[in-house]
Amino acid sequence: MAGCDRWQQLGLGSPGAGAAGYTWASIWQSSFKKNSAIASLMAGDERIVDVALGGDHTAVLTSSKNVYCWGRGGQGQLGVAGAPFVSAPMKSTKLSGDPAVRVICALRDCTATVNEDGNVINSAGKCEKVLVEGFKECLRAAKHNKLI
Repeated sequence: MAGCDRWQQLGLGSPGAGAAGYTWASIWQSSFKKNSAIASLMAGDERIVDVALGGDHTAVLTSSKNVYCWGRGGQGQLGVAGAPFVSAPMKSTKLSGDPAVRVICALRDCTATVNEDGNVINSAGKCEKVLVEGFKECLRAAKHNKLI
């Protein structure tokens, strides 16, 4: 799995190959390095099933239907109350826990959880225009990866 936004990239290896989260350690760095925050999240009992990167934030969906977000959250896109910036994965209270969630989409200042029919379950941030404009690409990728 992989994703990118305007400042970062995130790649997750397969569990059989010793999965670890890899990202650029800083903006415009020339090497791809293991991200300790992602690695610690992946070291737990939860398995990461989807990743999404918005304008300046990252979201991951786990096998237990929890969503962890980090990055810029000034528009509420992390689903964590009062969090203008989060530097390490934090469980999103607004986006986590619904058993119907299959996919996470992050677009600009918006994060949304999606069910197997491609319908939005919950969203956080400024999502009105973004869900119309960029949502189709997220669903196309989810179908391609057999998540929905």
